[in-house]
Amino acid sequence: MNIPVVVIIATSKRRTRLLLERALPSVFGQQAVNPECIYIVDDDNCEREYEAIVRGAEKVREVYFAEMFPQGIPDDWFRVRVIRNHRTQGHSGSGAWNTGAEAAFRAHNGSSAKYLAILDDDDEWYPSYLSACYRLSQQSKEPAAAVVTSFHRKTVDKAELTRVSADDLTIDSFLIGNPGWQGSNTFIDMTVFWQAGGFDESMRSTLDRDLAIRVLECCELRDLAVVVNPQPLWCHHTDGRDRVTLCSASKRQGLDRFYSKYSARMSAQVFEQSLKRASRLFGYLYEPESREPCMDIQWRSFRNEAPVRLLIGVTSSCARNVREQMLSLTAQINAEPQFSGYCHYVVLTNGVNEDEIQQAVSELTCDLFCTRVITLQEQRQSRFRFPYRDIYASEELHKKSIAHSRTLLQFFCWEMTQREDGPEYVLILDDDLLFETLALQDGQLITQKLDFLGKIAKLGRESTADMLVSAYSDAPALPFYSSIRTQLLDTYYSLHEFLGCNAAGSTGNSHCYQLSVLSTRDDYYYDLSSSRSDHLESPVLWQNANTPGHAVSLGDLLADIAHLNNEANITRPLLATHQQWAELNGQPSFRRGGIALYRNLGLLVDVPNLAPLMSITGSGGHSRRSDFISAIYMTEIAGKSVELVSLPLRHHRRQQNKPCDMSAMKLANDIIGLCFYRVFREFCRNPDIAEDGLRASFSGLVEQYLVSMRVNNLRAEQLVMLIEDLLVCSHLSHEGSDPVVAGQIRRARLDMAQFRSEHLTEKFSSQVGEIRKFIESFDVFEQVVRIYGIFNHQSPQVWRLCNQAGALSQLCVNDDLMRLQDKSFTGTGT
Repeated sequence: MNIPVVVIIATSKRRTRLLLERALPSVFGQQAVNPECIYIVDDDNCEREYEAIVRGAEKVREVYFAEMFPQGIPDDWFRVRVIRNHRTQGHSGSGAWNTGAEAAFRAHNGSSAKYLAILDDDDEWYPSYLSACYRLSQQSKEPAAAVVTSFHRKTVDKAELTRVSADDLTIDSFLIGNPGWQGSNTFIDMTVFWQAGGFDESMRSTLDRDLAIRVLECCELRDLAVVVNPQPLWCHHTDGRDRVTLCSASKRQGLDRFYSKYSARMSAQVFEQSLKRASRLFGYLYEPESREPCMDIQWRSFRNEAPVRLLIGVTSSCARNVREQMLSLTAQINAEPQFSGYCHYVVLTNGVNEDEIQQAVSELTCDLFCTRVITLQEQRQSRFRFPYRDIYASEELHKKSIAHSRTLLQFFCWEMTQREDGPEYVLILDDDLLFETLALQDGQLITQKLDFLGKIAKLGRESTADMLVSAYSDAPALPFYSSIRTQLLDTYYSLHEFLGCNAAGSTGNSHCYQLSVLSTRDDYYYDLSSSRSDHLESPVLWQNANTPGHAVSLGDLLADIAHLNNEANITRPLLATHQQWAELNGQPSFRRGGIALYRNLGLLVDVPNLAPLMSITGSGGHSRRSDFISAIYMTEIAGKSVELVSLPLRHHRRQQNKPCDMSAMKLANDIIGLCFYRVFREFCRNPDIAEDGLRASFSGLVEQYLVSMRVNNLRAEQLVMLIEDLLVCSHLSHEGSDPVVAGQIRRARLDMAQFRSEHLTEKFSSQVGEIRKFIESFDVFEQVVRIYGIFNHQSPQVWRLCNQAGALSQLCVNDDLMRLQDKSFTGTGT
């Protein structure tokens, strides 16, 4: 019987012999069923071992079924796929199991429920295991969420029966210990698996207990059953000396992470029983995470640097952002007074709020720095001079893409540098950046004032790079859907920290260690990361970024939840460190964002910001990531150097003008941008790449992102349900005793209900098909060739023209207004 079951075997530590002699034959020996697929996920990170697994699995399959199918084994009979673990490696199979579950999810057509059956490479199933599990999963009207089977625990000289009891499958039981849910008896509905978040890849042990708790949370909220099979139908071998979980360091790390996640929801009795068991079995001694010791952190000073003439250029449609940034710049120059009179602040308008921007700039203009607003009228009048006008001809000036806005801004900035005594360096910024930085000190978030202008002067004089880029502090510059899952995860665990039993006596401040450790790692805030996945179920407790330096409180957390509806990150801020700040030597990078310091001023006009043209359902415009694409051209083709340094201005997303569009077209646009720059880099390195190969690479990336988004959406929906349920219970407990807190909780419940309706109903799932249609209409090869051609042919010609003596004045003949404003760089340019 064909059954909708995918078998996943994770193999590691070069236990290929055990895989081929024990685990895999036990799968082939399953009676009366034929699973959809068997994924063997190689976690060895060794090419030779991978090839041995591929050959060995094929041979075992041929030998095992040779008598049954003398004419040849059908392709769909116990089909085996050997794949590499592309997620976290070496953490007790967690990344490998998730890799297999992700492959199953990608292949699933959604027509019916599908189950995942997991097996360790050194365990074995008895012949009726799969048939019994599937039969039990379907015995009720609603299919079961999971089936947990009793087993034999076999050592060198004996085998003991471990009987699983339905009465023991409670969250408290797993908080205390493990009543019998192991890796090899995990038979689980695939959707429930991802709603629970999959395995936590940050943990080196205690994975099964952790997953079981999250699965049981799903079942309680969704009224799903976990069925117990009392009959022992598999064998857990514990005689191997190379087992990952027997490593004391791994066991300690896993238990440390486990208690960090769950101690806040344990009663005193459960906590005591849990620690006694851990001490008895593993010699574990609980040491709660504590605040970092107070220390006097010295941030390197650049206060004595001689000033340089600096032009700061931004493009904006939001007067509030411009106002906040100008106030921040004013404070910065007051702190570094030698730069008074040396800075220019230029705003290129983009949108319908030009009058408000002009008013804000006019009100804040002072003697510390010069200001200028480049209005839509002035932008129109520049058409005779702007060398890339044909590229952006389809866009209206008041609705410019990021690529168009930034290229036009760079052009105006370059013109200003060509005047006598013009600026020496140009700093292109996003308009929602502030001249302050977010850091962690003595266990609390703080806002740190740094000598930004002094360091820019130092880098301008000493760096050899053509362009310097920097990451932000505070909120990452991402579409909000790219971090929904981690934000909700942190919110849920943080609420437990404030509202739970707190048997371990922990508080929000005591867990700043996790933030300080994780914040040094790439992508620790990013749901769609292609480089790491160990952060997705590893919570980072909320810290108060609204009022850094103040102690956290439940009321502050509840109030901050409202910012999620404004698509602002409230957890996992990007943090600056004094070590990074002190460093002057940059690292090669093409990941330009909202901070770019041009030392080579010619690049301002020589390299436009280009992004693929979108022509979906008659709508034009450019996709995202034009900043990456231009930097890739600079580094891969033009031979320029782009380096990453630390100029960590603060990205304060809580003050953004309005939530972003979450339509299917917007999502498709973002996915195209994410995938396009990767294949464009591939093309730049190998322009002779076959068209089919490039299209296949792009399609594979698109599919990877869509799968990740769908999986993250499942988990996010579950987290919203958990948060709402926790808030309901908390409201009932506070209603009589503390009406203020009860009111705050009630408000947070409304905020989460709004969040669910706007982001996490079935809206996203229904959008996936529409997103695919949008992306299918996009011709990636055509756009790669188009952009590559513009860079390679038009840019050098433009630069040669602009370098000709007198060319600028000749180009300005038809623009008296512009020439007048260039002469007197004062006021707002109106």
